[in-house]
Amino acid sequence: IAYLGVAVVVGSVLTSLSRGGLLALFGVIALLAFQPARVMFRSRAQKRVALIVVALGAGVLLYAAFDDLAARGESLFNSREGGSGRANLWRASFTAWEQHQVRGLGYGAFINESNDLLRATPGVDFSEYRLRESGQVAHSAYLGTLAELGVVGLALFLLLLVSLFVTLRRASREALARSDPLVVAGSHALMVSLGGFAVASLFLSTEVDRGLWVMLGAGLAMARIAASPPDTVARPAVGGVYR
Repeated sequence: IAYLGVAVVVGSVLTSLSRGGLLALFGVIALLAFQPARVMFRSRAQKRVALIVVALGAGVLLYAAFDDLAARGESLFNSREGGSGRANLWRASFTAWEQHQVRGLGYGAFINESNDLLRATPGVDFSEYRLRESGQVAHSAYLGTLAELGVVGLALFLLLLVSLFVTLRRASREALARSDPLVVAGSHALMVSLGGFAVASLFLSTEVDRGLWVMLGAGLAMARIAASPPDTVARPAVGGVYR
């Protein structure tokens, strides 16, 4: 059932043709490959099987959708497409930050200001790029946060991600010391997910994505479980009395 779920997730990312999603997927696979087998799998053999299943599934889907994926990947380096205008939007994010370095534009304001910012940004060639009537997001959680909330907001956002990683790592170590494999595996799975999120956030505006807040809640739960005293198991004694 777990392998079937993995296949569905990998397949959905590939068929969506999302370039940010593909980069995040490859980042997660790489992180899984470097995880020690003992923290997420029952054995090295099980880890090898899992990675083989992922690799074979991804290979089949890549072969089936290669032409579409190649066209989407090429658009990242095509000056006309410009990766959905990401390069221009990233420049506009810096323009917004230069205008409001400390407080930023205000939360959620970039999309409404994006067209004006693009017009005010040197280097944006409108013969190669078309403005969207409804505006666009920054296509980067980090640059979008910098533009909207300034240096302070970006620092808090990064601190949030780092704090979650540190919390999960501490929970994993405490659980490993008390031989709690479920919490160890859960903590490492969340760290891998956080890594994928961090990679995707370079190219997508994920700062309000539900996945981040799910990971935060699950991370706090893991830390609480790992720090709690072990459960006392009642054992039958002589005469049927529990001690």
